[in-house]
Amino acid sequence: RGVYAFPGSCTTPCAPLWVTNTQFSPAAAPTVAGGLVMVADYQGTLYALDEATGIVQWKGAVTPIPHAIATAHGVAYVASGNGELVAFAVAGCGEGVCNPLWTSAPSGFSLFTPTIANGVVYVGALDFVYTKGDVLAYPTTCVDGCEPLATLVLGGANETPLAIAGGRIY
Repeated sequence: RGVYAFPGSCTTPCAPLWVTNTQFSPAAAPTVAGGLVMVADYQGTLYALDEATGIVQWKGAVTPIPHAIATAHGVAYVASGNGELVAFAVAGCGEGVCNPLWTSAPSGFSLFTPTIANGVVYVGALDFVYTKGDVLAYPTTCVDGCEPLATLVLGGANETPLAIAGGRIY
């Protein structure tokens, strides 16, 4: 139940540089941006930790269970447990607890790890009974309640991050 930072090169046994406890286990891999390590736990608490010390800089909250966080241009994007894409300022809000910059409208799907390219946040989606899903594309400059720009129809579910290169989405 926490985040551990280890040196990039060490010998066995290798002790962590720092450990920051979280109330619940992290739900996905951490993301590093703007000198912060960002991770969300299984109960929906988003932690922004100082990269060098592990000290909590700010926290946010989303509906559980969140997935991995993607960042671009100072904004962190995380999918909430009720099918919303939620954006936070990476630098926080100057307080210990920060509200989101915006939250999309509920999608009716369980959303997974976002991928960002060309001003668009792509996120895999799966319906709540695990029978169908798509990829939803949101603008990075959303406002509360925004809808997807497009739905990429898969004919099946996507629970993994996407790759985007050369004008194509994979």
